[in-house]
Amino acid sequence: MIQNDLGEKILHEIRSGICIVAPHLKIAFLNQSLERNAQVSGAIGKDFFEVFPNLDKHIYRDRLRQVLEGGPPFVFSPKIHKCLIPFPEAEQAYFTQECYLSAAIDPNTKKTYALFTVHDLTHQNRRMKELRGLNKLKDRLMSVCSHDLKTPLNAILGFSEIMLMD
Repeated sequence: MIQNDLGEKILHEIRSGICIVAPHLKIAFLNQSLERNAQVSGAIGKDFFEVFPNLDKHIYRDRLRQVLEGGPPFVFSPKIHKCLIPFPEAEQAYFTQECYLSAAIDPNTKKTYALFTVHDLTHQNRRMKELRGLNKLKDRLMSVCSHDLKTPLNAILGFSEIMLMD
């Protein structure tokens, strides 16, 4: 499927995990990121569901079949599909991934392959949690500041009103 060394080198450098599945459900390509994060090796030529047993469920088999038959792409959202491809080294408290499944047609053979990509959102998830905490802290600070400024400002307002009456 991959025509040249440059294309393969580029795919190996992408931080997202990439797996190309042949029409007969054998893995045709697995980039280094997915190999490293999922801790799999020697997967080329093996059955996709043997290498990734978490995906060996009717819904994922059906989606993969649909894509290989030219169907629409699919997004497996982390809100619905938890940890499709386990990453043993990931920070489990924040571990989140989003997976995409789409068709890739070989221009030479016209065969349809499935392109399965895994995006590790762990860092973004951890950062969002940190930012929510900072936002709560900001809200608390603004509340305290508002309260602490209100009392003296009310006194100044009261004195200025008295001075205006005189």
